[in-house]
Amino acid sequence: MAVALTESTGANTTRFVHAPRAPQAGFPSVSIHAHKDAANNWEYPLQDGLGSVRGVASNAAAVLESRNYEPFGASFGATGTSQTPYGFTGEPTDSNGLVYLRARYYSPALGVFPSRDPFEGVTDRPLSLNGYSWVEGNVPNWTDPSGECPMCLVAVGLVALAGIAAGAFLASQVSSNAFCQAAPQYPPGYDPDEPDIRIRPRPQYPADPLWFIRFLKNAADLLRFLPYLFPEQQPIPLPDPQPRPTETPQKCDSTVT
Repeated sequence: MAVALTESTGANTTRFVHAPRAPQAGFPSVSIHAHKDAANNWEYPLQDGLGSVRGVASNAAAVLESRNYEPFGASFGATGTSQTPYGFTGEPTDSNGLVYLRARYYSPALGVFPSRDPFEGVTDRPLSLNGYSWVEGNVPNWTDPSGECPMCLVAVGLVALAGIAAGAFLASQVSSNAFCQAAPQYPPGYDPDEPDIRIRPRPQYPADPLWFIRFLKNAADLLRFLPYLFPEQQPIPLPDPQPRPTETPQKCDSTVT
């Protein structure tokens, strides 16, 4: 659903229209779509995959300005006159160069948040524990419109989609009478207690006359592999005790020469 915001400066009023755009990190997002200036002229921002405004076109398809961005959002190589305050990732940029992201501001020149993230992070994602980094370093693919964590909106979206899917499944089951089925309807004259002639017993095949021989052969094959499955445990031989050497007492010769 489109959302219109109004900005007034004195007698000049500019209207910005935000509408859904391509999914970001697997979750649909809303970004700037068009704006109407004080002279009632419609202008259309031209955005890239991250939603950053790369140019602005007039209602007559004339390019009024163009911009380039470094990986972390610093602008360079701009041409023409700036037509919109929306820039990097489709978010508004203040006159001091900081990008407004609801919970806090982001500095494209530094590539970090000047203030700490209110979201403490997740231990399973070590990069999320850094309270100042931009989108955990995944600058080509992620944005952070909430200013808290790039994956928060994705998690909320997945939970919402799971709830919608579960509700649709339950509704389909109820509508198909899966939980309360009516009694079976039988054709006239059919007695369910009588055996149906269409159900025939399974034919009994004669037993294999050589089944006993096959059984003995399989048993013999199994016995051949038993020594490999359960090897015999041999006792560990102990060394023979060695007798202690006999000590011969020496006699002391008291004769002095």
